[in-house]
Amino acid sequence: KRDKFYAWMYLILLLLASCLYFHLIQNFLLVDAIYFSIVTITTVGYGDLVPPDNPSRIFAIILFFVGAGAVGNLVGATLNQFVQEAKKAETKVKKDVREVRRRSSFQRRESYKNKIKSNDNNPTPKEEICTISEEDNFQEQSKNEIAERIAQRRAQKNPWRRLKQ
Repeated sequence: KRDKFYAWMYLILLLLASCLYFHLIQNFLLVDAIYFSIVTITTVGYGDLVPPDNPSRIFAIILFFVGAGAVGNLVGATLNQFVQEAKKAETKVKKDVREVRRRSSFQRRESYKNKIKSNDNNPTPKEEICTISEEDNFQEQSKNEIAERIAQRRAQKNPWRRLKQ
């Protein structure tokens, strides 16, 4: 915002200086001096008012280039302000997206924990091996036999598993 303020101040001071020059030194009417200064600074140049002598023409040429730079500076400062506001808005949106992702991740973890708690009645393979071994009084069994018995138990609990095998 400060850049935009300085750009406006620079443009206003340039306009005042050129108006004073054309009104006091070149004897333009005040309205004509303001009009000629604005037309020259904004690079419109209608040609209805013309500086009367060479020094005032040189001043008008310098005013043309300096004025174009001042207007460009003002436009640049204004666009810069828009860009900065857009970046702030983008940063806020990114922060909000991160927060939503964090919350959804937390919710997924919680739902997974709840799912695990609700599936506590389904034993893990290690627990099933221990159960089978206890039932058989720790008899020696091959891994294939144990795996087959686990599959049979699971098939009894969930009939759809039989179809998958």
